[in-house]
Amino acid sequence: MASRKTPFLRPAGLALLAGICLLAAPRDKAAAQTQASIMACQFTSGPLTGAADPLPADITTPALGAPCTDNAGSHGRIGLTQLTTVCGFTAGPMAGTRFDLGRYGVPDLPVGTPCTDNGGSTGTLIPNPDLQ
Repeated sequence: MASRKTPFLRPAGLALLAGICLLAAPRDKAAAQTQASIMACQFTSGPLTGAADPLPADITTPALGAPCTDNAGSHGRIGLTQLTTVCGFTAGPMAGTRFDLGRYGVPDLPVGTPCTDNGGSTGTLIPNPDLQ
């Protein structure tokens, strides 16, 4: 019986994390007891529709519901979004499955962030079902 190799996973667009993720130790699941939330621009139109982008720490905190943009064609509203490391695959060989990228040192990112296994499967980060 051939063993199935666990693919190296990382959110799409985070190429700088590739080397770090291979060296990181697995995270302790017991350390995370609640699902964290942050303020983010939740995009409703443009190329980033459905994604959320955390607000920079150095800006004045805007009101929830205020309009926001990435200045590259995507627009949305400020809202609270959950952070997660769980990729829910929607296309490719792993479609219909989920995988916790945190095992490989990937930091918590907003729900809705695109992710990939770099082996033909893509999806988005989903709320961690273990913390629901």
